[in-house]
Amino acid sequence: MIGPVRLIRKAMEAARARAPWLWLWMKLCVALVAAEVLACVAWDVYSSARLRAVREETAKKNLALSMRELTARRPAPPETSNAANFYEAAFSILAVKGISPAKPTLPLVSGISRQADKTPAGADRSVIVDVIRVEEDPHRPMPAYMLADARVYVAERQDIVDLVGRARELAQSQYHEDWSQDTRDRARFTRLRETARLIALAAWVDAEEGRGAEGLSKVRTGLALGRSLEDEPSLWSALNGIAASSVAMSTALPRVLARTEVTDRDLATLQRELELLAETFSVRPAFEGELADICDTYAEVLAGHKPLREWSAPGTVAMSAAVRRQSRSGDSGDARAWAFAALLRLTPRWLTGGYIKADEETAIRYYLHLLDEIDKPTLEYLTRKDPALEKIGDGIYIMSRLLLPAVSRGIEQGEALRARARASAACIAALRYRNETGRWPANLDELVPKYLVRTPADPFSAKPLRYAVLEDGVMIYSVGPNGVDDGGKPVLVRPTEAPARYDDTGFRIWK
Repeated sequence: MIGPVRLIRKAMEAARARAPWLWLWMKLCVALVAAEVLACVAWDVYSSARLRAVREETAKKNLALSMRELTARRPAPPETSNAANFYEAAFSILAVKGISPAKPTLPLVSGISRQADKTPAGADRSVIVDVIRVEEDPHRPMPAYMLADARVYVAERQDIVDLVGRARELAQSQYHEDWSQDTRDRARFTRLRETARLIALAAWVDAEEGRGAEGLSKVRTGLALGRSLEDEPSLWSALNGIAASSVAMSTALPRVLARTEVTDRDLATLQRELELLAETFSVRPAFEGELADICDTYAEVLAGHKPLREWSAPGTVAMSAAVRRQSRSGDSGDARAWAFAALLRLTPRWLTGGYIKADEETAIRYYLHLLDEIDKPTLEYLTRKDPALEKIGDGIYIMSRLLLPAVSRGIEQGEALRARARASAACIAALRYRNETGRWPANLDELVPKYLVRTPADPFSAKPLRYAVLEDGVMIYSVGPNGVDDGGKPVLVRPTEAPARYDDTGFRIWK
């Protein structure tokens, strides 16, 4: 050690004698490096203490801090009563048979859209028009050629329909997914959405052929399929489940009710299931899983398995800014984040521990904030910008800026499903009332207490859901996150103007 120190000292003395300015510059650089090291060490000590405190707070709330811990806590249902066995078998068959038909003549599964860039190449224009019309108007009959193709398409996949139908009778569902590993089968949950569209098309065939009871049974099957993901510890899986349930409510059910006569008993059974969905649905398991997963991510970064340089790369920072602009927060922190990302790329990994731990503390505290809101989200949280997310968006923590806005809207999506389920149940109650009295109720209060226990509330306004009697039926809807009554646009009433600012959601019966 003496040799190098003497050499450095002699070099500095020589520099001082020959070039005083160079000597001063060398001293300044050494001082800056020493200051940076001391600052990083102090930051690491401080961040370690704060991270330890928030982890203790999280543990007291019985929340897991790693996927391994979370999966160890999950009780596995008996295999004989696990509905996921049937669903996974159905998905395996679907992977072989596929969901896209050879010719785009079918609604729901053909991929035809009003947007030209999403329409299959070579699709006949008249077919496109027919598909769009029957998808938008549930009481419009399917053209004969379309119904014939739908019969064949569903028949070829009847084994999938049967498996999913059998799964509905089982109360428990837990997929055979090792969430503690990075190798997760996301395609499985994509196939779940495709299966939901297949079940909806099968319900359409039943409706066209006058089998109302069978059609409603497939609607219930679609709802059960969506709920099969409710206890999985992933927001990605929860959102796929929400999408599947929405297909059953918004796509399959309207045509069955518009094209068939259904008994009051079958209607009451479906209404109870929708009310149960509205009362018990929760995205809590998904967010608890996301918390555990993000803690694993930080642990891998701290251990050097996932370099922080990847997170501070220019493309990642740009993505962080883009994601945040689509969230509730503004743009004021972008320049600071860019500057800090550049500094991180020049800092040795062993000096970034304090920064990573502070970033993790920020993320954990935000998840605790979300989990406090999750069971009964306040009206302020659902309809206004989240100050906690805005603070993160204006901060210097790259991983939090990138990851948290992407999950922040999960609660809103769950409440939108709740509102849709309440509206669907209320519409069925109104239909039962009409079948008995010969008229639609003047308001939702007329349905209480015989058809509804209480007037359903809108999660996004804390007021009763909106109710409208139309020339061809009734419409019950939520005002959505913007808190504005858009008259059922864009889900229930197609707007003539640009629909970007509309977000009402609910249910409509065409009769």
